[in-house]
Amino acid sequence: MHVSGHDPDLIARASSFHPWDAMAPAALAGILRRGPFRYSAETGCGGSTIVLSHASERHVAFAIEGENRTITGLRNRGDLRDGNVIFVEGETRDTLPGYRFEGDLDLALLDGPHAYPLPQLEFAYLFSRIRVGGWLVLDDLQIPSVHELFQFLFPPGPIDRTRPGWLGYAGHQPAHHLALLLARPATPPAR
Repeated sequence: MHVSGHDPDLIARASSFHPWDAMAPAALAGILRRGPFRYSAETGCGGSTIVLSHASERHVAFAIEGENRTITGLRNRGDLRDGNVIFVEGETRDTLPGYRFEGDLDLALLDGPHAYPLPQLEFAYLFSRIRVGGWLVLDDLQIPSVHELFQFLFPPGPIDRTRPGWLGYAGHQPAHHLALLLARPATPPAR
């Protein structure tokens, strides 16, 4: 799998899927640049699922169909590599605990339900599954429950951009969607 030669319009097409709630194009491009991945997972689904279907040999999306019929909409898109994606339908609080991963993840994207404490629960179940040097992506840092998780990973105060694993924000216009990509260190965060 060679990701660097991807379709140059992939990010634009992925960003156009449910644009009212799309992940920042810069964040999607950042994920794509860090591929290819053997195995990835995300909570929620949308344009990121399209991108990860191109960047991953195997991708698992923990999501609900919802009133917007998101899973059906993705399955009907020609730019989703459906053979690379498994949808695990249901609330992440129910589906993540019992899911049997077939190996370590190269990337985990947390972008599912944002009600407290669901981002923290998703982190608890997925972080240990990420291989050392793999990637953790947090989307929607502006939402209080996700921001709390961000503060757990990066305590308040000036951010040390030289800290191992720090990659920075990928912004979005309007600036209400913020994403963070982190390399998993050898030891989990301790507080």
